[in-house]
Amino acid sequence: MVDKPFGAIGRAISREKRVKEEEAVRVIGEHVAGYLQGGADKEAEDIELGMEVGLDLEVIGLRWKVARKRAKSKAEVVEEASASSKNSPAQPKVEGPKIGVVEPKRKRIVQWKQRPNGGWEYLLEGETMYRLHFGAPPKLPQPQLKVLDQAKPRPEPEPEPEEEEQKPVEQAKKPDDRKLRLDLEAPYDIARTFVRLAEDKQGKNRYVFIGKVEGKSISEQILWHWRGDFKCWNGRCYEDVEEDQIRAQVYDFLDQAFEPNGSRIKPKPKNVNEVVDGLEAGTNRGTDDAPHWIDIVGRPEPRGLLVCRNGLVELDTGKLWDHDPRLFCLNSVDFDFIAGARAPRWQQFLSEVWPRNEEAISTMQEFFGLWLGDETKYQKALGLIGPPRSGKGTIGRVLKGLLGNTGYVAIGLQTLGEDFGMANLIGKKLALVPDVKLDRRANITRVMERLLTTIGEDDQTINRKHDKYWQGKLTIRWLILGNDVPQFKGTDETGALVARMIMIPMDENFLGREDFDLTEKLLEERAGILNWAMEGWRRLRDRGKLIQPVSGMGLIQKLRASTSTIGSFVLDCCVLGPEEKVSCEMLWSAFCEWSNRRGLAITLGTNNFSAALHEVFPSIVTARPRKDNEDPKRPRFYYGVKLRDRWMFGY
Repeated sequence: MVDKPFGAIGRAISREKRVKEEEAVRVIGEHVAGYLQGGADKEAEDIELGMEVGLDLEVIGLRWKVARKRAKSKAEVVEEASASSKNSPAQPKVEGPKIGVVEPKRKRIVQWKQRPNGGWEYLLEGETMYRLHFGAPPKLPQPQLKVLDQAKPRPEPEPEPEEEEQKPVEQAKKPDDRKLRLDLEAPYDIARTFVRLAEDKQGKNRYVFIGKVEGKSISEQILWHWRGDFKCWNGRCYEDVEEDQIRAQVYDFLDQAFEPNGSRIKPKPKNVNEVVDGLEAGTNRGTDDAPHWIDIVGRPEPRGLLVCRNGLVELDTGKLWDHDPRLFCLNSVDFDFIAGARAPRWQQFLSEVWPRNEEAISTMQEFFGLWLGDETKYQKALGLIGPPRSGKGTIGRVLKGLLGNTGYVAIGLQTLGEDFGMANLIGKKLALVPDVKLDRRANITRVMERLLTTIGEDDQTINRKHDKYWQGKLTIRWLILGNDVPQFKGTDETGALVARMIMIPMDENFLGREDFDLTEKLLEERAGILNWAMEGWRRLRDRGKLIQPVSGMGLIQKLRASTSTIGSFVLDCCVLGPEEKVSCEMLWSAFCEWSNRRGLAITLGTNNFSAALHEVFPSIVTARPRKDNEDPKRPRFYYGVKLRDRWMFGY
């Protein structure tokens, strides 16, 4: 009989499974007993039975090996006794000491106990574990005989102790009647046993899910080690489990177990470290990006699923699937999916923010749908630019309530440029930048680089404080809010960021007519907002790309200027307008002075400067006028721009 875990761990085995195991053990015992009495060898049948109910096949094989050895010894003794009697001359019968029957020293049976399946267990004097009785009901215990040429009368069964005496023994020995035996020299095996048997305080499997998914019963491991972190399924998605918590559980697990010789384990740091290492190896999820399915086919694309409180919503079709631990996903929302739900107050809010701009509302809807899933192939970020009290913050709070804490993170551009600035982006769907202000301490070049690489789906190596580097592709998308476009001060001469941005202006101002309960009213319609966003996702999927609204083209031009050195110079030092003009020589001299004051290397000549200026500001033109031009050399002028007054002095 294989020792089983005691106490809280033993309760993890279902009663039905336990009854099947006990019945199988009883049948195997009867087969072995019958074989010792001259019956047939039924080892193959017992092995097949053990496989069906999950018994240890090595133990079954060992029992039959011992039975064959005993049968062989019995046959040899009988044969030897028979040969000796034939070869020896007849001798007068002399009474003397009897030989042949050697009975081992018997221990007194303290207690008999009947099992739920009808089998019997007995407890021997001086022992702490019940032994399983095989064969017929225990009227007469079977003595173990070494020599069988003489039969010895079987002793009468021990009288059962009185009920009053039986109770204390049972209570005293109950904690050790199911010992979990672990070999500290095999930490990897212990790690696998820990995942299979570890329980919480309520006696439930901590790291194994046993239940039904889509009508089928499954038993699945729910603890994984992924890119340096332990992750455990919480019933909806996988969340972080601190290594200190794992170590504490391993300590407790080892403390309840016994070594193979029966002595209790006293766990040491070395033992725990080895088991935790075994856990990292045995539960390793590899390098697959999240989300993904674990060893299952026939399920929808994981990046097109949203984990809701009542199941997995397929964004393409609206089909609701059961929660499934085989979906390795890192985020979920805390409300139900309700097919057909509507959001009238949300629709009213959008019409108030963009009263005459259906194109902006449509683009907003498509971005909301994009942010529900984990698709990053469109490689676009959204910028909402407008004055204070224009509705930007309300949209941000609705998104936080819609995506939940596991899918949403707020981060400043200043923080993004710091050493550990990207650590909070891991596993998130949306990063919201609530303000675009950057001070002189900001590493603008690093901010620009990280924005471009995350929007462009590049693999990342992320530095995490007091932890290992994280490597992989982020599923993050960006929403940037601001009163004005970000000022990146000439860090993107090629215009790469501009090509990755969609800009929407928010021109309405609700100052003095705010509804301070608006956020709560909108969050009550999350199920309806979800359906509204899913419509936008399907429209985006069918079209295959995001479109820049016409109303935001001015912001795109302004962003292009802020990311170019020449554009930054014009925004700092010049005034744009159709009636303005300045000589090319004067503007070039001002640009050189501006660059020197900021320590910028001047890499452009006058001709390249002019070409770059026209590229950034197409409205500016160059001409050599004849009228009112007193200089015989006819100098060239830029039309559509002039220097501010403070730049006119000193040149």
